[in-house]
Amino acid sequence: AAADEVGVEVTVPSAALPLSGEGMTAASCITAILKTDRVDGLYPTVVVDAENQRALGMCYSNKLSVAEAVKRQRGVYWSRGRGLWVKGETSGDTQKLVSVGIDCDRDCLKMVVEQTGAGFCHRAQQTCFGPATGFDKLLATLRSRKETAPAGSYTKRLFDDPKLLKCKLMEEAEELADSHSEENTAFEAADLIYFAFTRCVAMDTGMREIQRNLDFKNRKVHRRKGDAKPQFERIVNKAAA
Repeated sequence: AAADEVGVEVTVPSAALPLSGEGMTAASCITAILKTDRVDGLYPTVVVDAENQRALGMCYSNKLSVAEAVKRQRGVYWSRGRGLWVKGETSGDTQKLVSVGIDCDRDCLKMVVEQTGAGFCHRAQQTCFGPATGFDKLLATLRSRKETAPAGSYTKRLFDDPKLLKCKLMEEAEELADSHSEENTAFEAADLIYFAFTRCVAMDTGMREIQRNLDFKNRKVHRRKGDAKPQFERIVNKAAA
């Protein structure tokens, strides 16, 4: 806490800190630098899905709940009405704690979790901010179709026919490359994303893995030249002739 007050960041390997017990623990290192102007001493806590970094909801924490969350490696918070709140203890919609973060002002926590069951919201939905849209909705629909697709489902057909899926990926990539307007580009990109995500779900790959690879590629210092593969260059040159 003293180092933080003078702007010095101290890095300690998490493996070197016990999850519970006497003395310095992982939880005590987190709460030592937290501040709050609330009379009840609680810290606003944003709960975030590890899969897509989407906010699931907002609740509160205190030193005890943070300590319990870290010790149990679960989503544990402080309810202003009920006290210590272990998410999913009643509903079964449990959370696995992935990481704990602190905002720049040191007065708000970010709990990154793997959510199970219906979701975080007491209304039996994934988030407290309404239904999923865009990429999140698409991935949820694709996973559902993979498990229990209705009769005649085209998505299920793609899962069962890898050759068809490969052909559609190549077809839609070409149509996106040949798009001719802003509206048409968005339309074709949406088609390609649908087939690309279908392939990802077929291979049990989610947004978390995709984003991790994007971040890794962004950090790379040495990059390939990036020329087109000869077979694709020949196709484009032939079409342009």
